[in-house]
Formats: sequence, structure tokens, C-alpha cells
Amino acid sequence: MSVATSHCNAQTITVTVTVTNVTDDQGNTLASASVTYGKLVGDVTGNGKVGNEDVGAARNNSGRVNSTNFRADVNGDGSVNKMDLRVIKANRGHSL
Repeated sequence: MSVATSHCNAQTITVTVTVTNVTDDQGNTLASASVTYGKLVGDVTGNGKVGNEDVGAARNNSGRVNSTNFRADVNGDGSVNKMDLRVIKANRGHSL
């Protein structure tokens, strides 16, 4: 399953997965599930708003993306750089 979210920003999205005849290893039938998440481009710190702290976090974590700085790669090009800073600055003031 995939959910296309490339054109949404500053919103909360709920995804519901419906399953039929799926059981766990104990034979229990699994129920459908809903997951809600927020998408906010530029929210490097994950606090639900884009501000100067996000710019600072990206600036302090520049370079190749790894397991500790991946949130700062807001344009998804595999590197945290000035292009990410531009996107973050353009979204400053947005919040969920």
C-alpha cells in the first residue's frame, strides 16, 4: 500500500487499512486499523511548527543523510544543504 502525499502540507491525514481474513500466528482475526499522522514540510524538529529552530537544526546537521539527520533532508535528495534551508525558510510560520 502507498499513499501519495506529495502535494499536501500542513495537514493531518488519516489512513485506514482494511483487512479481510487475516490472522496472526495464534489464529486471531486481525481488525482494520487507522493511523493519523501530520505532514508539515520543513518541521525538522517534529514539534508541529516550522520556525527558526528548524533552520538551526538543518544548519547543524548538514551533509549526507544518515539515521540522525534524515528529517533535515526536506527535499529528499539525500543531502542536507542550502536547498533544504530554502524550503524550511519558505515554510516558516506554518503549523499543524
